[in-house]
Amino acid sequence: MKIEDKDDKPNTGRLHVDYAQARDDQYEYECKQRMLAREMRHRQRLEEDRLHPPSPPPIVHYSDHEAYVLMEQLKSDDEFMKASQILMTWLERGDLTKRNVTNFYSMIQCTNSQVRRLLSEKQNQEEALQKMKENFRNIFEGILHQFDQIEKVFSSSRKQRNWDHFSKAQRKNLELWFKQAQEIKQNQLEEFLSTRMDDDMEMSDEEPSEPKKKKPDEPFNPQQLQEFLARGTMREENDSLKCQIEAYKNELEMMKAEKQLIQAKMECKQFENELKAVKQSQLEEKKAEKSCEGSEDKEEGTTSEEKQSSSKETSVSTVSSTGLTLTEKETKLIGLVSCFLHVHPNGASVDYIWSYLSQLNVSTRTSELEELLLRLPMLFKLNMSGVGAGIEKKWQFVAYSNTAFIPFSFNS
Repeated sequence: MKIEDKDDKPNTGRLHVDYAQARDDQYEYECKQRMLAREMRHRQRLEEDRLHPPSPPPIVHYSDHEAYVLMEQLKSDDEFMKASQILMTWLERGDLTKRNVTNFYSMIQCTNSQVRRLLSEKQNQEEALQKMKENFRNIFEGILHQFDQIEKVFSSSRKQRNWDHFSKAQRKNLELWFKQAQEIKQNQLEEFLSTRMDDDMEMSDEEPSEPKKKKPDEPFNPQQLQEFLARGTMREENDSLKCQIEAYKNELEMMKAEKQLIQAKMECKQFENELKAVKQSQLEEKKAEKSCEGSEDKEEGTTSEEKQSSSKETSVSTVSSTGLTLTEKETKLIGLVSCFLHVHPNGASVDYIWSYLSQLNVSTRTSELEELLLRLPMLFKLNMSGVGAGIEKKWQFVAYSNTAFIPFSFNS
């Protein structure tokens, strides 16, 4: 090899190339390359995992215990979405069988009950929204009243006796402030009127129509605010008067019902007193007759028979009216049933009368009660209405309307 085509020793030489491979260096180099490739693949996998959305949690398999836990979760508002997803997965998997159909029906029923909870929550939110709107409206009205007061202050300052005392710069600032206050008040009033019209249109049952926008060149009329405020107060007074009228009507109906009940009780009490007086007089007459008969037939009667007769007198008292015989229990039932049916002029069924007697701790049966009512046609009347299976039997008290009423005669 020559440099610049010179033959001297500094410019000549020989280049030796050795083609032998250094295997130790080659193996170390390959190991480093594989390590770098592994690190690159690891970084790429971490980046892909970070960008991928998280996988959903695994759905548990169906069992009776899991169904009970899921039913409790469906009743909770916080866990409803997760529980409904699990229920939907079970249904799609085909876990519903005839053996567990009751559990699935209960879970679906719990899901359906969420509808009522959502509706009640929606109603509560609407009520809260209405309260917020009402509060906002009241605050807005207060702001408009303050704007009116500010305008009155500027109007008072513009009077001649006050205006002359201000300097030219002060008058200029006062006029500017007055114009700004008027413009702001007009804008706020337009916004207030538009919101009130929108609310009225939402509350009305008519079809919504676009509110008429006020032209910017139209002069401001301060009576509009007073008219809208007066309408609101008149609407509130009208609602309060309606409520008062309804309350008065209900109170009047209650007073009428109480008056009729008191009158019926007084008539029933009078009837009972008359019945007791007739019974007492008949008992006294029979006692006198018995004492006369006893004095004549002293030898025939024995002390044991007298005791039996006295016990019978205390235990059983019979009422004879055209051959009719009643016990003391039956007379008590007649008085109570008469009072009850007198308060119910349209009549009542035997079961209704029996329930009333049960509340008074009077033990009897419906068959005995119906038999007793049938035995007294001069006091009680049976009315039948309806056809076939829908027939209805009602008993009425007709003692006062029966002109052929024969007074009872009591025998012991």
